[in-house]
Amino acid sequence: MKKYQELLFILQLILLPTFILGQTKQNLDSLILQSESKNDSIAIFALNKISYSYWDTSIDSSLVWAHKAVECADKTGALIFQAQSNYNLAAAYDQAGDFQDALIYYLRALDYSKDSRMGQIRILNGIGILCRSMGEPEKAIEYYLDALKLLEQEDNEYATAMISNNLANSYSEVNNTKKAEQYHRDALLIRQRIKDSLGIAQSLNNIGNIYLLKKEFIKAARELELAEEIIGTNNGGSEYVGLLQNLGNTYAGMKLYDKSKKYLNKALSYGKRIGLKEEQAEIYSSMAALDSVSGDFVNAYYNLYSYAVLKDSILNLEKAKEINRLETQYRVKENEKKLITVQKENELKSIKQVQQSKTIIIVSIGLILFLLLAVYLARIYIQKRKANTLLSIQKEEIIKKNKTINKTLGEKELLMQEINHRAKNNIYIVERLLTAQLKEAKFTETKTLLKESQKRIQSISLLHNQLSSKDMPASINMKLYINELLDTYISVDKNLQVSSELDALTIDSDSALALGLIINELITNSIKHATSETKIMHVSLKKQDDELRLIVKDNNVEVQLSKVEDRDTSEASFFGTELVKGLVKQLKGTIEYKHNSGMNVQVVIPSKK
Repeated sequence: MKKYQELLFILQLILLPTFILGQTKQNLDSLILQSESKNDSIAIFALNKISYSYWDTSIDSSLVWAHKAVECADKTGALIFQAQSNYNLAAAYDQAGDFQDALIYYLRALDYSKDSRMGQIRILNGIGILCRSMGEPEKAIEYYLDALKLLEQEDNEYATAMISNNLANSYSEVNNTKKAEQYHRDALLIRQRIKDSLGIAQSLNNIGNIYLLKKEFIKAARELELAEEIIGTNNGGSEYVGLLQNLGNTYAGMKLYDKSKKYLNKALSYGKRIGLKEEQAEIYSSMAALDSVSGDFVNAYYNLYSYAVLKDSILNLEKAKEINRLETQYRVKENEKKLITVQKENELKSIKQVQQSKTIIIVSIGLILFLLLAVYLARIYIQKRKANTLLSIQKEEIIKKNKTINKTLGEKELLMQEINHRAKNNIYIVERLLTAQLKEAKFTETKTLLKESQKRIQSISLLHNQLSSKDMPASINMKLYINELLDTYISVDKNLQVSSELDALTIDSDSALALGLIINELITNSIKHATSETKIMHVSLKKQDDELRLIVKDNNVEVQLSKVEDRDTSEASFFGTELVKGLVKQLKGTIEYKHNSGMNVQVVIPSKK
């Protein structure tokens, strides 16, 4: 009998989600009927299947049905049903993003599954994955080790390899590369023995990544090339993109830049095809670093810009997901409170009905039953006190849960601050890298390229500072932004006199960045071609009708800007001129060059409503 129950539990843990695929309305109605069956095993299994069926459509409904399954299982007292139902409820809370409640029910399921070794192993693995999601890899290691210890008594090499791989990844997260490599090797040996090709490739990729982190590039290349050869004939998914990027970074470390570019381009192409934005951003970052080292600063700039655009998109998506997760948690808690309130209201309604019926009987009997009436009223009074006490306790629990939600919202704010801080650090690192390259540059044109790149990065940095200091970062105060940008030139050139005439405008961050870069390029070009010791600049930005009109003027009386492009063939000036044209085109605007006692450049773009 015990073996039969253990087999039933394992089959439910593994196959229950599969049974839900393709559920129709008719099937769901049938399951609801089964959930009312007097046969406990049929009812509990149906309740859990209904809960799974709501995972993707209504997590609130999923939790309600999962709680019903737990209540039904608790009434039977059968450990096998209690273990499976609590495991299902924990998975539903995990799906809802409520990790604390998920952990509570996982631990309850673990306690109930003490008679099923394989059931315990799967629950321990699930808890390990949950702990890593909660940012607690140390706890995950403890649960994975317990699972491996139980697996010593089972003949299940596939499960042993999977948990060894998860354990190795947890050790990597706590920077214990020695243990990580050991367990990845253990997983690799098992997967080779059972001929799990994708598993072998995964282990080789993980081992190669460890060597890459330790800068042992030759060893890393050997493991990663073997993995790539295996995955090349299979559908590798996101892991294949990561493998190709690891290969690109490995050959970059070996200074084999052509080979590195080959794998990075291949990773980027595959990542775009399957829609992996996070991986694409990291690949752009690696390609920018590679181009910078190899001296291809134009491609480095565009790859860095692509990285920034993708990161911004990912950040917005993560913010939306976080808000949805918090809203889901809030709805779950609200539904729990409503369920408790409805239950109590039904209890009070039932009490009132009993009270009314007994009052009628007592009145009809008269004075003889007066004593019984007094006893009954005393009983009602006690029941009401108990009900009030219970409601007070529930009110306190609701207050505590609301505090937890407020704490979660506070953690979200801290997360946003951390993201802004990291973005600011990344911009600072780029500035320092350009400064370091400027010191080592030997040619004048190279120095010019680096200095102009520094000014562009400063434009981006000023924009980021304004974005990160506002409650509504979708719009930019152009008057403040342009004045800050002009101040950066005045502070380094005492012979430069700058005046401005700026309307109090607020525009979107993408257009603001493009206008900032255009102003930066025009001022830089004017200073480069200055014809007098005292340089005078005037910048104007005004809104007229449905257009934004930007004017940049200087006192270069001997140079016509429209002819500079024809005369100056240096790479720096060519890039700057092309960048201005590209940015104006991006804004769907027009640019006009005039010469009237100096340079006069006018850019007109349509105003977004």
